[in-house]
Amino acid sequence: MADVRLPQPAFRPNPPGVVLESLAVMGPSGSGKSTLLHCLAGIERPDSGEVLLDGERVDQLREPARSELRRTAFGFVFQSGQLLPELPADENVALPLM
Repeated sequence: MADVRLPQPAFRPNPPGVVLESLAVMGPSGSGKSTLLHCLAGIERPDSGEVLLDGERVDQLREPARSELRRTAFGFVFQSGQLLPELPADENVALPLM
């Protein structure tokens, strides 16, 4: 199993020598890109295998811990439906902080 390592969030200072990274997941429609990202974020549980973040099994965490992880350890820009159209962009971005 691969140990998936995600970069530190931009709002935390990085330790000396740590470089933030960006990752693009690309492929044809229906190839599992969104499912992969949902499994990595703990939104969905994988049918098999493990999802590790810093050596911890994300796929075995309870929902409150997975939710906390999504708020504090990494971020996603989803392609559908997660924004509230009545709010401006800055308020949509700030929603998880409330």
